[in-house]
Parts: sequence; structure tokens; C-alpha cells
Amino acid sequence: ACPCSLVLSTPVTSVAALAAAAHRGVLVHGGRVLEAMASLSAVVFDKTGTLTTGDFTLEKIQIMPGVSQNHVLKIAALLESKSQHPLAIAILKAAKAQRLRLRTNSVYEVEVIPGMGVTGIIEGR
Repeated sequence: ACPCSLVLSTPVTSVAALAAAAHRGVLVHGGRVLEAMASLSAVVFDKTGTLTTGDFTLEKIQIMPGVSQNHVLKIAALLESKSQHPLAIAILKAAKAQRLRLRTNSVYEVEVIPGMGVTGIIEGR
């Protein structure tokens, strides 16, 4: 009367469920999360693909009065041209769509500050 089979079966079923989900492209952060999903009452799907494909897009640029939207986009794109951040691609795509001329050789001393943004010198400023 040893409950060993019961004890052993629980991790095996969790691992099997995680493997099946991963095979279908769904990543679950462990068995605990998988078990917690049994009590869900709602599920939100990412129709835009931002979370599922990592395909970010620049939707809007908020500017101050007296500043050109293209000028802000150009500065952001020049700095992001030296960045490996996923959002940099969206900014560069937006600059390309606006046909902004980016002289990336005029950008130097670029520093990425995690969680804050990016700084650098453009054309000596």
C-alpha cells in the first residue's frame, strides 16, 4: 500500500503536458502554472501578434509643441540603429516608411541604459 505510483505519476503527467504544449508552440512556465490554468475563468488572446511573434510596430509619437514628428523619429532611429533591442526594429521600420535619411555614421558613444532607454551623440550633439 505504497502511494509511490501516485507520487511518481504527478510529475510525469506535468512533464508530458508541458512537452505537448511546447510541441504545439505554447510555452508554459512550469507545472505549477499549468495546474493553475485549471482554475482560469477567462483567457486573453494576442490577435495583434505583438506577444506571440515579437513583431512590434510604432503606433504613435507624442511630441511637444514646436518639435517636428519626423525630427523626433529621426533622432530615435539614429540612436536605435546602434541598438539590438527588439523595439529598435519598430522605430527603424517607421523611419524607413517615412523615407527619413539616416546617416548612421554620424552617431557615436551610444549607451543602452537597461529599463530606461538609449543615449548617444549625433552629429556632435
